[in-house]
Amino acid sequence: MRLAAALAVLLLPAAARAVELSAEVNKATVVLGDQLVLAVTVSGAAASLPKPRLPSFEDFEAYESGTSQNFSFINGRMSSRVVHTFVLSPRKAGKARVPPVTVEADGKTLATEPIEVTVLPAGAASSAARAYTTPAPTPRAAPRAAAPESGARPDVFLSASLDKATAYAGEQVTLTVRFHTAVPLLGSAQYDAPKLEGFLTEDLGQSQTSADVGGRSYHVTEVKTALFPVHGGRLSVGAATARTSVARGGGSVGGDLFEQFFSMTAPQPVTVRSEPVTLEASPVPEEGRPEGFNGAVGRFRVKASVDRARLKVGEAATLTVEVSGTGNLRSVGEPSRPDTPALRFFDTESTVSVTKADGVVGGTKVLKTVFVPRASGVVELPPLVLWHFDPARRAFVKAESAPLSLTVEAGAPGAGAADGGPSAPALGVVTRDVRYLKAGPVRGAASRALEAFAGLGALHALPLLVLLGAAG
Repeated sequence: MRLAAALAVLLLPAAARAVELSAEVNKATVVLGDQLVLAVTVSGAAASLPKPRLPSFEDFEAYESGTSQNFSFINGRMSSRVVHTFVLSPRKAGKARVPPVTVEADGKTLATEPIEVTVLPAGAASSAARAYTTPAPTPRAAPRAAAPESGARPDVFLSASLDKATAYAGEQVTLTVRFHTAVPLLGSAQYDAPKLEGFLTEDLGQSQTSADVGGRSYHVTEVKTALFPVHGGRLSVGAATARTSVARGGGSVGGDLFEQFFSMTAPQPVTVRSEPVTLEASPVPEEGRPEGFNGAVGRFRVKASVDRARLKVGEAATLTVEVSGTGNLRSVGEPSRPDTPALRFFDTESTVSVTKADGVVGGTKVLKTVFVPRASGVVELPPLVLWHFDPARRAFVKAESAPLSLTVEAGAPGAGAADGGPSAPALGVVTRDVRYLKAGPVRGAASRALEAFAGLGALHALPLLVLLGAAG
C-alpha cells in the first residue's frame, strides 16, 4: 500500500502554481529494524526544478537513495517531474511522524502535509514473514542482457548484468553496464544510467577492457554501481541508454588509419539500450532477530574510546565509536549504549568514509558523543553493541566494543548536581570596589574652626537679624 500525503502549496493561487510538491511513503506500518521509502515529487513547467529540503527527523534516520526525472511536451508547453527517493529507518517503536518536506520556488515556500506511520516492535511482524531458519533462495545465474547474435555483429551495443540474482535486503549487489564499440565514435557518447527504484546506490567507477563477441573485436567500457535493496520483493533495474554518432561505413576499431579515414562519410546517430534486469530480494529474517537490531546488514566491527580517562565531575569529555567493515555504512545506526546513570550523554554527530576495494563497499563510520560525569569515583562504561545480519553466514552477529573505565574526581561545589548536566559555575570574585587613598580624615586648624562654627546652632540667625534691623 502506498500512502499518499496530501499536496500542500502555500502562498500561491491555484492558477499560478508553477511548481508543485508532494510526498508519499510506501507503507503505513513498519517493523522496527526495517525501512520505509519516502518519495518526494517536484513538478512544474520548467526544465530545472528546485531540490526539496528535508526536515529534521526525530523518529527516523534518513538516507538519500537517488532521483529520477522525466520531461513531457504538450501543445508546445514543457513540463518536468523529478522524484527524490529517501530511505527512512525508524529509531523506536510506536507512532512516528514524517515532518513536512519543503521547497523554495519563486520566492515562496511550498510544504507537504506530515505523514503518520506506525512502527511495530521487532519480532511483531505477521507469521507469514520469512523465518530466520529458512534458507535464502537458491542462487541462480544472474539475468544478463542478451549479447547480439554472432551473425548480427553490430557496431555498437549496450548490455547490463547483476553479479547475483537473489540477495537479502541491505546486501550489496553489483550492477555492471557494458558499452561495446567496434567502430570509431565521432565525439563522446551520452550515457543515461538505468532507473533504480528501491535501492541505495554507490558508484564504483568505470574501467576499460576489450572483448570478442561473435568473432568481432570490441572496446568495452564498464560502468559499475553497488546496489543495496531497501526491502524485499522483486526489484527492477531499468534500461540504460547511450547516444553517440559513428562514421557511416567506417572501418573497425584498430584497423588501418587510412582505411578508416577514406571510408568515412556522414556521421550516423546511434542510440542503444540495454535490457532491464530484475533482482529477487529477501527481507531480513524475523525469527531470531535480536532486540536492538537496527537494520545493519554486512560484516562490522565496533571500537570505542574516550579522549580523557581522568576528569572531574561537571567536566565534558568525548566518546568516539568507530564502526568499520563491509556493507552500506551510511545506513548503519548507532550501536546500543548501555544505560549509565553516572554519565549524561548529549547528541551524537557522525561522519562516514567509504572504501571500494575490489568493488566491495565498506569503510568506517565515526560517531562522537559528548558526555559529562554526574558523580565522582570509578565509572565503568560497558561494551557498546551492534547487532547486524551477515548475509554470507545467514545469521545475526553481535559486534561489541571493549569496556571502558573512567576515573572521575570531585569537582567544584554543585558541579553535576543540577539535572545531571553541567552545573552553574561556583561563586567567585568578579571585581572589587574602589579603595580609599587615605585611611581616615585629616583636619587642620581651619577645619576645626569651621566645625566649631557649624555647631553654634541658633546663633546662625544673628547675621540675618542685623541685616533686617539695618534695612528698617
